[in-house]
Amino acid sequence: MIASSLLIAPFRALAACSDFDPNQTYPHDQLVQYLAQCNAEAAQTQAELADQQSKSSTLKSDVDLLSSLIAKAKKQINIKDQIIKQLGNQIGQKQQTIETLTEKIGRENDSLAQILRKKNEIDTMTLTEMLLSNNHISDFFLDADNFETVNKSLQESLNVVQGTKQETTTEKAALQTQQTEQSTLRNQIAAQKAQTQAQQDIKNQLLASSKAQEQTYASILAQKQAQAAKISAALFKFAGGSKAIPFGDAYQYAKVASNITGVRPAFILAILKQESNLGTDQGGCYVTDLSTGAGSKASTGVSIASVMKAPRDTVPYQKILSALGLTIANTQVSCPEKVNGAYMGYGGAMGPTQFIPSTWIMYADRIAKSLNETASNPWDPQDAVMATALYMEDLGASSPSQERTAACEYYSGHKCTGYASSYGNSVIKIEASIQADINVIDGAGG
Repeated sequence: MIASSLLIAPFRALAACSDFDPNQTYPHDQLVQYLAQCNAEAAQTQAELADQQSKSSTLKSDVDLLSSLIAKAKKQINIKDQIIKQLGNQIGQKQQTIETLTEKIGRENDSLAQILRKKNEIDTMTLTEMLLSNNHISDFFLDADNFETVNKSLQESLNVVQGTKQETTTEKAALQTQQTEQSTLRNQIAAQKAQTQAQQDIKNQLLASSKAQEQTYASILAQKQAQAAKISAALFKFAGGSKAIPFGDAYQYAKVASNITGVRPAFILAILKQESNLGTDQGGCYVTDLSTGAGSKASTGVSIASVMKAPRDTVPYQKILSALGLTIANTQVSCPEKVNGAYMGYGGAMGPTQFIPSTWIMYADRIAKSLNETASNPWDPQDAVMATALYMEDLGASSPSQERTAACEYYSGHKCTGYASSYGNSVIKIEASIQADINVIDGAGG
């Protein structure tokens, strides 16, 4: 299955994924061992990456929680600052009221002192002094009564003002107590915020470290997966040639086709291998005359009378080429078989899965519809793989027990007799080999 143009590397009992050298050629069993080892190492790295991602997720949750607490603390500090500011304004208002009341008490005291001095003069004046004064006796007693009334009013006002001042002083003290308490709470919250911020900084450092470790694991995983891809390419490198379809691509195409048709990927790939050696041998002849189907050998230019059967295949062939913007001059098809130096029968098969034009044209629309395309192309690997899957589905290959019979009919249009039987046996043998290797790639075996 593997080309042997390069020196075979010595077999190692315990192959490590990193030991694989894509520039060397290995026995199939050793490639399987390398691939299994790469898959195992990749699975281990994947588990380590998942564990690290879980740690990062936990740390991220912690950081988010701490961020929430910090935001909450900031909000509480802002509220406390507003309360402290409001209390400060209220204390300032109380202090201004106290100063106003103090000034009023002073004025009241001055007025009261004047009244008391005047009253004292009246109280100490003798009758002789009253008689000798210029005022009438009645005026004298009237003044005495007025002074007494004013004195009483001033005393009452003084009592009210002093009471208000005392009450205001008490309220001011209470506000100052509240302000002190709020300041204390604010400072406590600020301290908690600083502590939470410090915790968040630590968590952020751990998160950054965890993320860096994630990247390391991801890089290692990518390397192992790339190495596995190289091994897979070597494992399924059926033959060389610029037209060969990379197995990874062919396998993906086959899986897509399998999902639509139910035909197993390994069987589709076995047909592809049998028909064109995974796209390497897609024919070496040109059709030069569409009316007769005559053509020539691409490598030598030697004329061949019947490259393609006319008009059965030449008419749909021209239709296919026109739809794709191709010409007979630059499009190769298969050559007829050469027996004892002479070409026998017809060639004219197209692309990796070697469909003849009359068969392809029957599937062209279904292929395009299955792949959401406007037109199908027999030389496009994915289209060719889908065509094989659809054809095999129609031949009953959706059932594994019918795969050999379907392979025979794919080749000859008849049951498994004669060479068609050998063809069917070959396809089933190739399928078993491909499936074993697919199991290794998918981690289902080995």
